[in-house]
Amino acid sequence: YSLGTALAVIGNTLIAVSLNVQKYAHRKRETQEEEEESSLCGPNSYLRSYTWWVGIVLMAVGEVGNFVAYGFAPASVVAPLGDLIVDCSFHDCIMCENKNDIITFFKRLIFIKYILPPTCLYVCIAVDRFCMLILVLKTTDCDCGFQNTSCVAVLVNGGLAMVFNNESLRMRDVVGASFAIVGSFLVVTFSSKPKLILNAQELIAHLGGWQFIIYMFLEIVMFGIIIFIKSQDVKNVFIHLSLVAILGSFTVISAKAVSGLLALTLEGKSQLGEPILYIMVVIMIGTTLFQVKYLNAAMRLYDIATVVPINFVLFTISAILAGTLFYQELSREPGINILMFIFGCLLSFMGVIFIAGDKGE
Repeated sequence: YSLGTALAVIGNTLIAVSLNVQKYAHRKRETQEEEEESSLCGPNSYLRSYTWWVGIVLMAVGEVGNFVAYGFAPASVVAPLGDLIVDCSFHDCIMCENKNDIITFFKRLIFIKYILPPTCLYVCIAVDRFCMLILVLKTTDCDCGFQNTSCVAVLVNGGLAMVFNNESLRMRDVVGASFAIVGSFLVVTFSSKPKLILNAQELIAHLGGWQFIIYMFLEIVMFGIIIFIKSQDVKNVFIHLSLVAILGSFTVISAKAVSGLLALTLEGKSQLGEPILYIMVVIMIGTTLFQVKYLNAAMRLYDIATVVPINFVLFTISAILAGTLFYQELSREPGINILMFIFGCLLSFMGVIFIAGDKGE
């Protein structure tokens, strides 16, 4: 469980960095297009950018970390865990045009992560001259020295962080991010945490469960509706990121299935002759590629300060719901845990509304 948690943190950290690198590539390309006024520059012109491909490689490495993590920890924990450590000022500094500013930022950055006892999730402290972010995720019965901190504390002073970027930071962004972090913490805390690895026969049985069939049907219908709305040239950040979230739910299920089957194979219970393994590999790769496509479309059109939090919450909720229904984890949980889990989901959505509201195009 601890190894899965650590891999999720590392993997999602790399993914967070990759998103910022890709956004930087998009902005740099837009500037070049305006200067060149070239007719050869199209919606996919970023594919010729070396910077964008660096971001893709970082994302791939991060996803590998997540993939391995699914073999050691539940999907309901892996999906949201790592994204909570993102320094809220990072995206503002990494996208500045002045390379010296980037170097200065990394020189001044102090990044300390304490792996606490099992009753604590973790503590992440990121400090630079522009922004301070302190996250303390802790339960009341933990004896680790952080007393009377059974909540998430977020202290942000990001006023000067905006000097390197045109994206603004508002008080409602801070409030929304706080809601999203607290909501995600509740989701992680009150979700079921057994380590469940299914063999091929058990995996097929779970795929045929009525709960998952209904969920899959609803997801496919929603995906079709959103694609239709998108074809009408409707501009909204939720359109692209909802597609990412829906695809992400299938990525999570397939990634955990493949990781589990390979883990059983390494234990001497070979699953390599089972067709379901290769079907899941195809689903995992296909959904991941389309997620990259829609996520990059969103980053071309909207501020990363909007894209990253909304994508985090939508993807997390979708992934947890899919994993919970597929593995039927909440069916073994007490009522209070289910209620707090739902409350965490709602709180995360409130955070999204605060962050995305009033930003316009």
